[in-house]
Amino acid sequence: MKKVLLALFLVLVLLAAIVDFSPASIPPCDQYLEWCVFTYCRQYYNPDQYLQCVNKCAENYALNCL
Repeated sequence: MKKVLLALFLVLVLLAAIVDFSPASIPPCDQYLEWCVFTYCRQYYNPDQYLQCVNKCAENYALNCL
């Protein structure tokens, strides 16, 4: 029973990640940082983790847009 629940949980996590990070919802590089910091981080992250989200935005920008 635990394996079934774990598998279901993993599937749900993967589906949530696909929906949240689908290419249609992420703007192009010239708009990415502004969108990520001012829209994504404020909407999806706990205020206590805001700085971590901003750092992740910068990391993603550096890896994918530079």
